[in-house]
Amino acid sequence: MVWLASLATVAFVSAFVVSYGERSGAVKYFILFGLFLSVVIAVGCNSRINVRKNGSKAARVLPSKGLVIPYSRLAFVGSITLVVLMVSIFSLASYDFVRMSGGEASAPVVAAAVFGLIGVFVATYLVNVVTGRIALGKVVLSPDGIEHRSWGYRSRVPWEGVMHVSPIGVESPEIWVRTHSNMIETEVYSGRWGGRPPRSDGLAIQAKNLGVDPALVYHLIDFYVANAAARGELSDESALYRLRTASFA
Repeated sequence: MVWLASLATVAFVSAFVVSYGERSGAVKYFILFGLFLSVVIAVGCNSRINVRKNGSKAARVLPSKGLVIPYSRLAFVGSITLVVLMVSIFSLASYDFVRMSGGEASAPVVAAAVFGLIGVFVATYLVNVVTGRIALGKVVLSPDGIEHRSWGYRSRVPWEGVMHVSPIGVESPEIWVRTHSNMIETEVYSGRWGGRPPRSDGLAIQAKNLGVDPALVYHLIDFYVANAAARGELSDESALYRLRTASFA
């Protein structure tokens, strides 16, 4: 994170310096690049630090659904902001190359077309967000089973279809819920940008993106897998109390 912060600082300082020179047109690129790095830093800090401090504040109980554990809103909004900044950079680059060409068929025109196409391609992520194909992820624990809404797909499995729960990964930690192959239902909404379900049968919950301490979520799921008699409380505040007090014994 330190080196990213250093690059962001260099970008903002460079924008200030060139604003007084002949290359003032580059100011916007330095600013956009600095903002891009700043958002990356914010999302990175959220995934490594802030999530662990939030405890269970973001979780809530919906009587019609169960215990809802959302993914981090900052991570979701951050991804959208990064895409907006990328589209802005490529669009501005395309526009500037068109101005350089003077309307003639030359290298700047080709460059403008390439950057424009890249900008349009990246912008399809935003189309997926607007249409709801990509949405804020969540984990829902109900008396009937587990629902995992990743950004681009949704999976459901009844409790009797769960085999075991385990934490996996280091750089990109996950809560892995192993399931029977014939008892999991999956709907893919946006495969290109929203990720794809795991090849193996199970739920891969992205721990670093959770809006609640992932250790609490892991132990909570593991508790209900092992204690069928307690699953009925997932429709009321008892489950939320268990999560907030870490009562997994």
